[in-house]
Amino acid sequence: MTHGERLLFSLRELMRTLGRKPSDVESVSVIDGYLAANGVKLKRLRKNEPKPRTRDAVFDLLASLEGHDLKAITRQTGGRIAGCKKQIMEVMPGATLDQMCVEIRERWDRWRRKSPNTSTHTANALVTWWSSLGGGVKTVAEADNIYVEPDGDWWSALCSACEIQVPAQNHSAWLDISPEIRKKTLAYLRKHGAG
Repeated sequence: MTHGERLLFSLRELMRTLGRKPSDVESVSVIDGYLAANGVKLKRLRKNEPKPRTRDAVFDLLASLEGHDLKAITRQTGGRIAGCKKQIMEVMPGATLDQMCVEIRERWDRWRRKSPNTSTHTANALVTWWSSLGGGVKTVAEADNIYVEPDGDWWSALCSACEIQVPAQNHSAWLDISPEIRKKTLAYLRKHGAG
């Protein structure tokens, strides 16, 4: 006799004993008892039981920056945030999770200063403006802006561009210098770099 036939007879015997059809719980109890007695182990699927999710520092940071409760994120919101995370990881190859989190936080803070309207503070907006929020290389238009002080030792570049001696001490601010000299200095910096 096979295991299936033996189980069927056990369930029929239970039905005769009870005088009614056994409930699902009673049937499972008989089946589990039979399987345990015969050394057979089965893994039962538990329906509607949420699977525990391993924590993802980058995903959690993006979700919390948007103001989401990490325990109540829907699939749609989670999918959108996961897509943003994927794009950030693509432009930061080789970076550790900690480095990514630091960079995300810094760029998020820059985004908040640049755009004080809180309705635009989303992971999608961060990804959209990612390249302009970094501290990386400036575009040509940004590098030619005479009203923005250039990075690095611009004073030495100014002296080299104008062919003058570098004074021992400089007290001039960038905007105190004439626009023509600023243009000349920026052109020199673009061609030769700082210093």
